[in-house]
Order: sequence, then C-alpha cells, then structure tokens
Amino acid sequence: MFLAFPAGRQAAAAAPGWGAPLFVVVTLAWAVLQFQDPVLTGLDRAGTVLVKNLGFGVGRIAVLVLAASLGALGILLSWAVPTILAVLGATVVVVTASRRRDRQGPPGVLPNRHEVVGLLGPTYLASIGQSLMYYLVPLIVTARYGPAPGAVFFVVWDGGERRGRRGDGIRELAGGPRRTEPRRTRELVRLAGSRLAVLFGPMIVLGALLATPAADGFRARLRRPRSTALMLVLIGFAPRLLILLAIGVFQADGRGVPVAVFQLAGAAVMLPVAALLARSAA
Repeated sequence: MFLAFPAGRQAAAAAPGWGAPLFVVVTLAWAVLQFQDPVLTGLDRAGTVLVKNLGFGVGRIAVLVLAASLGALGILLSWAVPTILAVLGATVVVVTASRRRDRQGPPGVLPNRHEVVGLLGPTYLASIGQSLMYYLVPLIVTARYGPAPGAVFFVVWDGGERRGRRGDGIRELAGGPRRTEPRRTRELVRLAGSRLAVLFGPMIVLGALLATPAADGFRARLRRPRSTALMLVLIGFAPRLLILLAIGVFQADGRGVPVAVFQLAGAAVMLPVAALLARSAA
C-alpha cells in the first residue's frame, strides 16, 4: 500500500529496481522481529531481547556509515541488513528454547476464540488510536508552524513515542508472572514495580535535571520552552510506568476493554488538544 502512494513511488524511484521488493520483504521481517520480543520473554530469554535490540541498533549505525555514499539505497540497507540478521538469530533462539521447553514442561493450552477476540479486538482498536497520536500530532504541529519548529517538537515528542514502544517489554514484566504464578500476582507486580523504579527513576530525575543545561548548549536552536517540554515528557514517564504495569496484568487476565481504555485515553486527549491549538494559532 505504501509503494502505491506517491510518496512510496518517489522513495522506490530513489533506489535500484530491486529496492521495492527488498522493502516489502524487510517490512514482513520487521513484523516478525517485533513479534519475537514477547515470545523470547515468555521463553525466559529476556537477555536475548536486550542483545538483539542492541545489536540491531549498532548494526544499523555501522551499515549506515559504510553505505552513506549510496544515498537512499544506503538508508534502506541500514534497515534491511540488521533486520534480516536479527530475525534469523532470534529465530534460532526461539526454536531451540521452545523445543527445550516442550521437553521439560507440560503441554501448553491455547486460548479459545472468545478469549482471543475479547482481548485482541479492543486492543487492536486501541493500537490504531495510539498510532494516530504518535504520528499525527507531529504532523499537525509541522503543518501549522513549519518544518523547523516541527523538527524540534518531533525530537521531544519522539521521546514519548519511544517510551510507548518500549511498553511491550514492561507489560510482559508485569503480565508474565501473573500468567505463570497467579497466586503471587500482587507480590510479583509489586516486585516488578520496584525494579522499574530502581531502573528508570534515576534516569528520569537525571534527564529532567539535565534538560535545561543541555538546552543552554544549543541556545540558538533549542530554547527554554523546548527544554521545558523535554522535562515534561520525562516526568510523564513516571505515571506511564504505573499504567503499563496495570495493562500487563489486564492482558494476562485476557481483559481487553480496560487495556483499550488506558491506551485510548492519551489519544482521546492529545489529538483534540493538538487540533484546537493549531486552529487557534491559525
């Protein structure tokens, strides 16, 4: 669908003829790559998730530097090569770990159709709202105020978008114990929350404290209002952690409606506010 639109045709024209088929293949591989993280977590291979994501990031930068002279093709390769390698490596770990799990544990029980629809139906709709919030708000700001302010806003907004994407791992941290040891739900969720506080608490405080000094080093392009926005994004991460813990428990219970309510709440607030601000400024 993307390649059928003018922007997609323009992007494909900037690469060789095999660039468009490569884009389709890598997009499918990217979907598998995202699916593998919770699977690896469920197989007690959370360390592999860390190694995979770090390797992907480092590999993407390395390929981008090496292929910088290739222009648009270099950008595509910097995404394609690490994605395919990460999928292949993670697939080997998933197959090996799942076979070992099958030999050691009792057979698993798949959810029935009612349970699947009850969970995935509301959460799928919520994911659409989340995508609109992540990607439409920066476009509204850019369309109203221009590309320069829009670019600065996107850097700050991207912090929240990345935070939301990392929520899958945090939800697994909360929901995994609920599925495996339901009698210890309260204890294990409290333990997960304390560990998240130890991990993210100092980072939030340090980032909020350094937001203004960092902005002073780029005073010409990043003034005090932008540093304030960055501080607010970082501070907002703290209550977001609590919401992600709650979503993890709801998902483990198969309750899709509360998950959708939590996820749609942000989009329901932010999209109208962004639209009203843009209109009033106009």
